[in-house]
Amino acid sequence: MTLVEVIEEEADEDLRRLAGVGDERITDSVRQIVPARFWWLLVNLLTAILAYRRHQAIRRHHRAHGGAGRADADRRLHGRVTPAPRP
Repeated sequence: MTLVEVIEEEADEDLRRLAGVGDERITDSVRQIVPARFWWLLVNLLTAILAYRRHQAIRRHHRAHGGAGRADADRRLHGRVTPAPRP
């Protein structure tokens, strides 16, 4: 086994340990698996919530400032519609 292979194997093992993956079997119940993965699942849930809120904030911003949507932006980008000059 080369040094690179050892490093990759150790890194893989560390990542599995962080996620709480690796020691379970297909027959393990959810009650056995979830506690080992709790922090990983919580981080993923919080990240998803933050991404959703950011997406909603961007949509609200575009609606409030006259953004007509993606189709209008695509038309302007490709030169089919000339945007009105801003005051």
